[in-house]
Amino acid sequence: MTSLLTRPPEEASRLIALTLLVRVEAAAERLRDGDDDEALHDFRVALRRLRSVLRAYREPLRGSVKKRHRRSLRDLARATGPGRDAEVAAAWIGAQRDALSEEQRHGAEWLMQRYAARRGHGRDEVVQRLDDELEAVAGELRQALGVYTRQVRLEGEARQDSFGELVGCEARRDLERLLELLAAIETAQDGEAVHRARLAAKRLRYLLEPLAPSLAAIEPILVRLRRLQDLLGELNDARVLTADLASVVETAARERARTLFAAAVSGEGETPEARDGWEPVQGLLRLAQRNRERRDVLFAELAAGWLGGGEGEGGEAAGAPDRGEERRRLAAAVVDLVGWLEVGFSPPPPASAESVPEPVR
Repeated sequence: MTSLLTRPPEEASRLIALTLLVRVEAAAERLRDGDDDEALHDFRVALRRLRSVLRAYREPLRGSVKKRHRRSLRDLARATGPGRDAEVAAAWIGAQRDALSEEQRHGAEWLMQRYAARRGHGRDEVVQRLDDELEAVAGELRQALGVYTRQVRLEGEARQDSFGELVGCEARRDLERLLELLAAIETAQDGEAVHRARLAAKRLRYLLEPLAPSLAAIEPILVRLRRLQDLLGELNDARVLTADLASVVETAARERARTLFAAAVSGEGETPEARDGWEPVQGLLRLAQRNRERRDVLFAELAAGWLGGGEGEGGEAAGAPDRGEERRRLAAAVVDLVGWLEVGFSPPPPASAESVPEPVR
C-alpha cells in the first residue's frame, strides 16, 4: 500500500476507482438474480463508495469522469433509497413483535405488508435502471479510467505531489467538516444535522478504507468511524420511520373510518375484522412510542461519546465526565495520520492500535 501512497494521484485514484467499479458491477449482478436479500444493501454501499471516491479525487480524475457519469450514478443511488428504507424499517418492526400486544401486532403486520410491497417495487425499479443505465456508464468509466496523461515539468521544482499527500489533504478537510457538523447537533430532534454528519463520517471512512490493508494506523480510525456511522445511521432510520409512521397512521385511520361508514350506510354491520378488534392504529402508535424510545437511547450514546458542550437528551450518559471522548480520540488519530501523510513518508513499520508511524522530516 505504501507503493500506492507514493504513486501519482492520477494513477492511484484510478486504480481505486476501478476496483470499486468492479464491486458495483458484482453487487448489481447479485441484485439481478433476485435471490439475495443483502444484494440491494450491498449495491447501495458499493455505489456510495464509488461516488465518494469520484468526489474526493475530482481533480486527478479530471478528463475521465464526466458530469453525465456522476449524474447517472447519483440517480442510481437515489433509486435504491425507498427499497432500502423499507428493508431497514421492516427489520426493526419485526424485532419489536415481543414488545407488542396481540392487538397491537395487527398494526405491525399491516405496516409490514406495506413495506414488503414498497421493497419489491423499489427493487424492480433499480433492476430496470441497471439495464438502462449502469451497463453503459460502467463501460465508459472502465475505458476512461484505464488511461491518463500527466504533465511533468523538468524546470524549476522537480518534485511531484504523491497520492499520500492528496489523501492527507482530503482527510484533513473531511475531518474538519465532520467535527463542524457534529457540533451542530444539539438535540435528538436535529434530524437534518444528524443526516449531514452521517454523510460526512461516511466520506472520511471511504476515503481511508482503501489504504487500510497495509497501513495499520488506519484501522483504529475506521473502527471509531464505523461506530459513529452506526449511531448516526440508526438515528436517521428512527427519524425516517417517525415521518413514515405519521403518514401511515393517517392512512390507517382513514381506511378505518371508511370501513365503519360503509358498514353504517349498508346496514350490514361491521366486518369480521372490525368486530374482532382488528385495528392497525393502536399498533402503529405503539411502534411510534418504541421508536421514540430508541431514538432517545441512541442520542444519549451519541451525546456521551461524540458531542461536546451543554446538556444532552437521554439521561446521565449525556452528561458523563468523558463526554466527547470518542470524538477527541478520532480527531487526534486523524490529525496524526494527516501529519505523517502531508510531511512525507517512508515505508512505515507496523503501527500500534493508537498511533501512526513517525513522519520523515
